Amino acid sequence: MNALMPRLSLAPGRILAAIALLALVCIGLIFWSHQRWSSAQAAMLEQSQAMQQSTLRVQRAELYAEQLRNGERSVSEDMLSAELRTARELALALGDPLKRYEDIALPQQVQQRRADAARHYLQTLERLQTEVRNSLAESAAAPALAIRRAMVTLDEAALQVEKALHEEQSLRLQRQAQLTALTLLLVAALAAGLILLLQSHMAQREQALQALASHAARLDALTRALPEVSFLLDREGRYLAAYGPDSKLAAPREMILSRTVAEHIDAPQAAQILDTIATALDRPEGARTELLLQTPVGRRRFECHAARLAGQDMVVWISWDVTERHQAQQRVQAFTRLYSFLSQVNQSIVQTRSEPELFSRICAAALSHGGFSSARVLRPDPAAAHGWGLACRAALQGESSADTPTLPPLQALETARTALQQGRTHWSRAVPSENELAQDEGIFHAWVALPLGGAASGGRRRF
Repeated sequence: MNALMPRLSLAPGRILAAIALLALVCIGLIFWSHQRWSSAQAAMLEQSQAMQQSTLRVQRAELYAEQLRNGERSVSEDMLSAELRTARELALALGDPLKRYEDIALPQQVQQRRADAARHYLQTLERLQTEVRNSLAESAAAPALAIRRAMVTLDEAALQVEKALHEEQSLRLQRQAQLTALTLLLVAALAAGLILLLQSHMAQREQALQALASHAARLDALTRALPEVSFLLDREGRYLAAYGPDSKLAAPREMILSRTVAEHIDAPQAAQILDTIATALDRPEGARTELLLQTPVGRRRFECHAARLAGQDMVVWISWDVTERHQAQQRVQAFTRLYSFLSQVNQSIVQTRSEPELFSRICAAALSHGGFSSARVLRPDPAAAHGWGLACRAALQGESSADTPTLPPLQALETARTALQQGRTHWSRAVPSENELAQDEGIFHAWVALPLGGAASGGRRRF
C-alpha cells in the first residue's frame, strides 16, 4: 500500500507533463511542416514567375520590333534593347541554385537537367539579343525579322526549361508530402504513447483505489472488532471520525462527529483533552492522560493515548476503559489495609496487659494501619442508648466532633452486634459495588467490627 501511494501521487504530474510535451511537439511539427510547404511553394513560384517574366519580355521585345518596322515613333530602339536585356537577366536566375530552398534535398540529375535547360535558354536568348543589336544598324525591319527567326528556337528552349522546372517542382512536392506523412506518423506515435501512458495511469489509479478500499475495509472491520474506542481529532478537539462500541462513547456517534469535545463534555474534562491534544501535536512520542467520563452505561474511567497523524494537524486518540482495573486495584488496597489492621489487633492483644491500653492501641492501629477515619471500642450496655456503651474512640487529625459522634450509625452497631454473636470479625460493605465505586471515584464507607471478649471494636474507613 505504501509503495503504491508515491506512484499514485506522482502520476498526475507526469501525465500533465506528457500532455504539455505532446502539445509542444505537435505545434513544432505543424509549424515545421508549414514552413517547408511554404518554402516549396515559394521556390516553385519564384522560378515559374522568372520564366514567365522572361518569356513576356521577349514577346514585348517582338512587339516593339514590329512597331519599329511599321514606323511608329512611340517606340524606340532602346526600349527594344531594354526588354531583351531584362529577359536575359531573368533567365540568369533560372540557372542559379536556389540556396534559400535547399532544405528539401533533390537528386543531382534533376537539378542538372534544370540547370542545362536554363543555360540553353539563356544562350539562345543571348544570341537573339546579339542578332537584334546587329540588325538595328541595317534597317527598321531587320530586328523584327531576326526575332521571328529566333522565336522557334527560343520557344523550344523555354519549353525545355518549363519541363525541367515542372519535374523539379513535382519531385519537391513529393518529398514534402513524404515528410508530412512522416510528421503525421510521429504525431500519431506520440499520441499512442500518451494513450498508453494514460491507460497505465488509470490502471495504477484503479489498483491504488482498490488497495485503499481493501485497506479501509480491513481498518473498519478492525475498529469494529476492538472493544475500546478511538477517535480522529483536530487541534480544536473536533471529532473527525469515531470508532468503537457506542456504549463507551460519551455521546451518540452521530451527535459528536464534526463537533468539539467542549460541546458535550464537561469543561474540566474538555480542557484536559485539549491540553493532551496540544501536547501530542508538539511531541513525536505523543501524550497520555486519564479521564473520568459519564457514558450511557454510567460513569467510567478511561486511560487515553494521543499520537499525531504524520503531516497533519490532527491526532489519533485511543481510549481504554480501565474502570474494572481501577476497581480491582482499589479492592486489593482495601483488603491489604484490612488485613494489616487485623494483624495489628492480634499483636496488640498479645502485647498489652490492661484493657484501656488495648483499646487505645486498637483504635490507633485502625487509624494508622487500617486507613480508617475513626475508630471506637463499644461495650454492650442495656442501660445505654441502643444497648451500647463507648469504651474508647479515636479519629484522624482534622476530623471534627461532628464527624466522630459518640456512637456510630445504626448500621455500624448492627455490624458490632453481629460480630459478637458470631464470635468473629465482621465488616459491612467493606467492598463497594461497581456503581458506587465509579460514581464516588473510589470513596466509600466500610464498617468493621472485631469481638474483644465482652467488648467490640469498630471502625469507619474511607478509601
